[in-house]
Amino acid sequence: MGPPRCARLIANAVVYYNSLILSDVLKELSTLGDTVIAETLKRISPLAWQHINFYGRYQFNSDTPPVNTTEIAKKLAALRHSGPQ
Repeated sequence: MGPPRCARLIANAVVYYNSLILSDVLKELSTLGDTVIAETLKRISPLAWQHINFYGRYQFNSDTPPVNTTEIAKKLAALRHSGPQ
């Protein structure tokens, strides 16, 4: 497996990870009944890379908690209902 295939694999993994999080948050927003933010979330691309660090060493272990999509959805809904600050 050469460098181009590795880059493709990493890119696909990032897109999958982002899609999974967006999908879970969308489900939570639908459960909360917040259709406004849910519709906005549908237009967000899973191709974002800003939160990925490509210049470091990674340690994958079971001590890291999973992303809490329920909490993300609740915070988004709270932001919308609190209005402009």
